[in-house]
Amino acid sequence: MPNRILIVDDDPMIRQFVDLVLTQQGFKAVAAASSDTAMQLLGREGFSLVLLDINMPGMTGLDVLRLMRARPGRPKILMMTAHRDPATIMKALEQGADGYLAKPFKPQDLLKRIETVLKGPAQAKTPETKTPETKATDELILD
Repeated sequence: MPNRILIVDDDPMIRQFVDLVLTQQGFKAVAAASSDTAMQLLGREGFSLVLLDINMPGMTGLDVLRLMRARPGRPKILMMTAHRDPATIMKALEQGADGYLAKPFKPQDLLKRIETVLKGPAQAKTPETKTPETKATDELILD
C-alpha cells in the first residue's frame, strides 16, 4: 500500500505541483488549501506524512504542528516555506517537525527529503537531546 501524504499549502500551484510529483512516484496524495481543512482530514484519515506550509492565512503551519504534536501516532511532518529564516526553522524543529524544505524546490529535492523523513532516524531523537547546531545540519538542506 502506498504512503498517503497530505499536502497543506494555500498556494494552488504548489499543491498541484507537489501532487503531480508524488502521484507520478506512486504516492497517494491528498491536498488541503487551508489549515482548517487539513485538521479535518487529519481527524478522519490516516497519513504517513504531512507536507505543511508554514505561512498560511488564519492558522499557520506552526499552529497546526503544535496541535498535531500531542496526537498519538501522528504522521511525520515536513515543513515547507519560502522564508528561510533560521529562527523559524529552529522553532518548527523544536516544536516537533521531522524536517524542513525551503521553496522553491526541484522534484528530486522533494522526493529525497520525503524519503529521508519517512525512513526516520534509527533511534528517535527529541528536540531536547539535540543541540541547535546538530538540528540545523541534520534537518536543513542548503542549496
